[in-house]
Amino acid sequence: MNSSPLHFALRELRLSFSNPRALGVMLVVAVVLGLAGPFGTFQQLGTAARFGYWAVIVIATYGVGLFVSMLALAMVRPRLSNRAVLTLVLALASAIPVAVTVTVVNMVFLGERLPDPGGFVTLVLNCFVITLGVAVLVVLAVRNGSAVQETPAAQPSPAAPEPPALFKRLPLPQRGALCYLTMQDHYVDVVTDRGHALILMRLSDAIAETAPVRGLQIHRSHWIALDAVRGVSKDDGKALVEMSDGVRLPVSRSYLAAAREAGLVV
Repeated sequence: MNSSPLHFALRELRLSFSNPRALGVMLVVAVVLGLAGPFGTFQQLGTAARFGYWAVIVIATYGVGLFVSMLALAMVRPRLSNRAVLTLVLALASAIPVAVTVTVVNMVFLGERLPDPGGFVTLVLNCFVITLGVAVLVVLAVRNGSAVQETPAAQPSPAAPEPPALFKRLPLPQRGALCYLTMQDHYVDVVTDRGHALILMRLSDAIAETAPVRGLQIHRSHWIALDAVRGVSKDDGKALVEMSDGVRLPVSRSYLAAAREAGLVV
């Protein structure tokens, strides 16, 4: 798979727009703005047109801002360790594209002309304030190992066994029995018996958070939970571990000794 900044940004955009929580927030914001009709839209537009205008503004600016900030994040994060500077870079990178988006929507819906330089600078500054807030959330999410922060896991009852720390990074619907981890670009695909989720982190860091699940790394790109193994087979002399969902993962030579010691292969 391609791990370019463009593919990273497109993937984050797709994940965000398939997230019911994010879509719900956008819907609420669009409805509130449509009811309030700020910036003169209550007088300029009818009810249907006003709600349509703010829905387009919310969706378009969110999409453009998220895409540009993720693109900037992928390009500058390896070179920037200071989180305050990284936040400012993401906000600055997003402010002008978001301002251009607002300008285009205003021309289509409100019949406005291109703003003069002073008016556009004011619009960019207003957009910068908004994108700065979004950039803070993005950087906080990156610090926690994911581009989009998820709701923290509910605390287990005292009698329940402690779940893997990795589960705190997963959406609630995917928190089931851990099956295996697979590296994809800069992501780890965490597979449970309830589905899978992509997390932006290194495989070694993800493996460190799988305890107390009994598991084994069988390849530089694969870790498996021993309880999720259905069987072992060979294909052209290479050992393959079949998991509970039917996926077969290869055992590389460097991990054969550990696999034999665990009783997976002979």
